[in-house]
Amino acid sequence: MKKVSEKITDNYNLNFTQKRFFFRESDVNYVRQFDMNIDESTIPELNQALMDSISRSIPKMSDSYKEVLGDLYGNYDVQKLKVLKAANLENPQSRESLNELSDKIQDIFQRNLKKNSYLKVKSGWLGVKVDAEELQEELEDSEAEVAIKPKPTPEELEKIKATKLMYLKQSTVSDIKGLLNSMFWKSDNTLDVLEKSDKYKFQVAGYVQIENAIAYIIDFEPKRGAHFKGKLFVNTEDFGVFRLDFENVKNLKSFKLLGISTASNVYKGKMIFGKDEVGKYNPKYIEIEKVESFGIDRPLTIIEKNKFVAGKNKQNELALDIKIRVNQLNKLQLVVFENAKMEAKDFNAIENKSEDFEYKTFKKYNPEFWDGYNIIEPNEAIKSFTAPQSQN
Repeated sequence: MKKVSEKITDNYNLNFTQKRFFFRESDVNYVRQFDMNIDESTIPELNQALMDSISRSIPKMSDSYKEVLGDLYGNYDVQKLKVLKAANLENPQSRESLNELSDKIQDIFQRNLKKNSYLKVKSGWLGVKVDAEELQEELEDSEAEVAIKPKPTPEELEKIKATKLMYLKQSTVSDIKGLLNSMFWKSDNTLDVLEKSDKYKFQVAGYVQIENAIAYIIDFEPKRGAHFKGKLFVNTEDFGVFRLDFENVKNLKSFKLLGISTASNVYKGKMIFGKDEVGKYNPKYIEIEKVESFGIDRPLTIIEKNKFVAGKNKQNELALDIKIRVNQLNKLQLVVFENAKMEAKDFNAIENKSEDFEYKTFKKYNPEFWDGYNIIEPNEAIKSFTAPQSQN
């Protein structure tokens, strides 16, 4: 491993290049639990049956995918991008369900609020006051805005399209930059198998032929306080890494306070490199998969109070116990088909501006969109993707 580290500069192509690439981002949300148990409610419509109905309506899984074909210019530190074609498989179901939940509860409260009332929202010892008249004004303004919103003009539609294309390009650059920054030789990296090799145990498990070379198969696992295990395929002649597979063996980080919890549960992936005509290693395939969890286990109390109504100050109350557990998966995949040399002056001359390219948003997987192009074979989840139709 010392030899691997010493020969990074010699082995890997750190110069400017032009790369033809295909990129895919997969986002999947899993709702493991979404329970709202009523302890007390003075409004008949806000009952346990309604809460159970809302909980059942929350989709247990929602997914979306972004696919981009283009040319990447630069090195491991700076990049510019030209998008040739892009597609987005979008599932807005979970967002619509949560909006529906918010609107339904807000509407019920609004119809039951008395004049001059205000709401006090408490979760444990945390509380906030909401004036009912302000709530009503916000609701009316929102409804009026929706009612009078005119159809966009052709010029506005063009601006909207340009904004979408620019956002897609910028987000793709950011994602690819993150992948390139995750290289195993980078310092201050999540994957620290090379930088902190003293924390790992390495063992030669065998040999394999890769690209007319013999490579060590090296297994690694944590020795003290490290997070990863995996496998390295290292050239026996120049000590370049052909391939690295890794996965974490424990949570990278976790947080829990006042009934709110987060954790980084999964960080795994693979990096595959190939040698060019001058013997330098270039990336052929990079994959990083992350899974993070989020949880809420807290009481929530909404109290309507009114100082101008005869009798007791408290008018209505809704007390809930909320338990939510969600896992969020984010997977980035980058395949590089071609590598071409380029000079720094040519890179600097490239204008990193927005451009027009074919971009489609699909509610159902369309296998014909990428006909004639090299892409990563879609998995079964992508092939069967169909976004539910909105009920609105």
